[in-house]
Amino acid sequence: SQARHGAASDYDPHEVEVERFAKQLSRRLDTERRRQRINEFVLIAAPRFLGVLRPQLSRPTRELIGREVARDLTHATDARILKAAFSRT
Repeated sequence: SQARHGAASDYDPHEVEVERFAKQLSRRLDTERRRQRINEFVLIAAPRFLGVLRPQLSRPTRELIGREVARDLTHATDARILKAAFSRT
């Protein structure tokens, strides 16, 4: 059964899903690292999500982050994402 949460509750279903996704993503990155499919990666995410994701990443996976881009590019074109990932400006 699900409990109802009042207006004074700290429960935020969106935040729960964000944390769940961060855990799933960190497990996936760990799996790919262990399979030696990742040598280095660029981590691009909205600043708030980066703050949720970082603590979920294992130390060996964090060591493979070559660059972080703290931007929400959810609706960006492929060209804009590539520019953000590989330009140093």
